[in-house]
Amino acid sequence: MGSDSLRRGTIRVLATHLLSAIVVLLGWSTPLLAAAANHFAVAAPATVAAGAPFSITVTALDASDMVDTAYGGTVHFTKSDSGAGSFVPGDYTFAPGDNGVHTFMNSTGLVTLGIQTVTATDTTSAITGTSNDINVIAPANHFLVTAPATVTAGKAFSVTVSALNPMNAIDTTYRGTIHFTKSDSGAGSFLPADYTFTAADNGVHTFINGAGLVTLGIQTVTATDTASSITGTSNDINVIAPANHLLVTAPATVVAGAPFSVTVTALNPMNAIDTTYTGTIHFTKSDSGAGSFLPANYNFVSADNGVHTFVNGAALVTLGIQTVTATDTASSITGTSDDILVTAPPSPTPSPSMTSTASSTPTRTLVPQGGGCSDPSQCATGLFCSQAVCCDSECTAPNESCAIPGRRGECISTVAAPAPVMSNMALMAAVAMLIGIAALALIRKPR
Repeated sequence: MGSDSLRRGTIRVLATHLLSAIVVLLGWSTPLLAAAANHFAVAAPATVAAGAPFSITVTALDASDMVDTAYGGTVHFTKSDSGAGSFVPGDYTFAPGDNGVHTFMNSTGLVTLGIQTVTATDTTSAITGTSNDINVIAPANHFLVTAPATVTAGKAFSVTVSALNPMNAIDTTYRGTIHFTKSDSGAGSFLPADYTFTAADNGVHTFINGAGLVTLGIQTVTATDTASSITGTSNDINVIAPANHLLVTAPATVVAGAPFSVTVTALNPMNAIDTTYTGTIHFTKSDSGAGSFLPANYNFVSADNGVHTFVNGAALVTLGIQTVTATDTASSITGTSDDILVTAPPSPTPSPSMTSTASSTPTRTLVPQGGGCSDPSQCATGLFCSQAVCCDSECTAPNESCAIPGRRGECISTVAAPAPVMSNMALMAAVAMLIGIAALALIRKPR
């Protein structure tokens, strides 16, 4: 055994040197062979249920985080959880077939709620590694079974089962098998087959159109774990009779050619609305006149809740009593509207030019500029009624007036204009002239 280990080690060293030489000669920068492992990567689920076994994977890595495929050491496991019932794998010696990676299937279990970790350590060296945080949650202890509040007798519907723990949080680790029962023993009722939850379910699974009930009234569906006491019963499910006729509602009176709305309601034998009706309906009419029309075929959807209005979807043209009929295209469900009285369109309204007469109110004469007024509408276009005069502007300043005699209708300032002021040039010219005259008088004065 010792000689085999020595031989493998020698071959590994020679291979490493040979490949390193090739890397240098070819100028490659990426190493082709990992160095000896110096730490472990320990991978575990992010969430586990307390007491439920789970798998962990240990990988031997070198300083560059490359897998040391030749690692053959022995690992020992420890855990942060000291709770009774928790467990980890026994010591394990890596084999050549592991190639540096080994998964310990369902070999670990933790019991203390909250964040825990698992550590792997080489028994003869300092090589070690600790897992990611593992959130330990309480395991499921009951089911939440969700079903529609109302279903139609004999019609398939979906049921959802969620595995919940005592805190009503989803146990995403639940992998149990569930069995269904129902309160309805009527012939034709049915439920989903037994089902085993998978990791992809994450604790929740929906059985699409997996159930059907036939007995009218309140019924329930129950899911139970086949290997434990975990169970849960659905909300009350009101089973109603399916629609057997249609109520077609239209106006009592319509105008020929004018569009109007039609409403179709799916009713059961008790004249209650079948909110689950999803049939396709086709329309017909008693009026064969050109220009009459009806809505196109329509497939009811869940959002209709058994009632749909076709806004302005119909028109009739033949005067008198007419009807509109809706019929399910796949069954005998049908319904015809009440009588619809089709009336002629009203006569056109005469235009104003046709109704004008000589006795019409005469056109009012507008007041010209300068004339008296009491309202702006009395003045001609472009004028304002200011100070009881039709003025050329609003003339609202304190020192403005539109009523100055001889200038009525003009907005004029009432402030007197200032006396003309001699300009500086004129003043200088006058002074120069006086000086000149005085100088001339002195020259001519007898001595």
